Amino acid sequence: MKKIIYSLAAMLALSFSFVSCGDDDDTISFPTTPEKAAAGTYTGTWTVSSDTESSEGSGTIILTATDTPYNVDVTIEGSFTTAALNVSSTSIANITHANNGFVFNNNMATNPLGAGFTGKIDENGNIGVNFQKEVRVGRKQYKYNYVFYGKKN
Repeated sequence: MKKIIYSLAAMLALSFSFVSCGDDDDTISFPTTPEKAAAGTYTGTWTVSSDTESSEGSGTIILTATDTPYNVDVTIEGSFTTAALNVSSTSIANITHANNGFVFNNNMATNPLGAGFTGKIDENGNIGVNFQKEVRVGRKQYKYNYVFYGKKN
């Protein structure tokens, strides 16, 4: 009798090893790498604000694909009525697919912009970029929040 019980238990244990799940092939394939797909000129509006003031200006962001996968050169240009707030810099950033768009960033404050920055591009070509930077105006140092919204040309 013990032999039969052990045999049934062994057969039951073996039957679980033959059960498998269905084929879950949820991989997403993209037609091109993110640095090539996101490359282009984005035109829009900058908003710069501090605790005491806010200013708007026009500007562009140019993303240029590099030879390194998942890296892009980001050229940031912004003009304001207060010359000390103007920005003009090119820095490298990491870029990747996110949902149906892209995200890019460079969190090193030692990059040529002098501040870590992040950006997002949606599936319609709309871009948003933001960073915080300390700006000297006269003898005083102020922290400004820069926010850019634009669209791919």
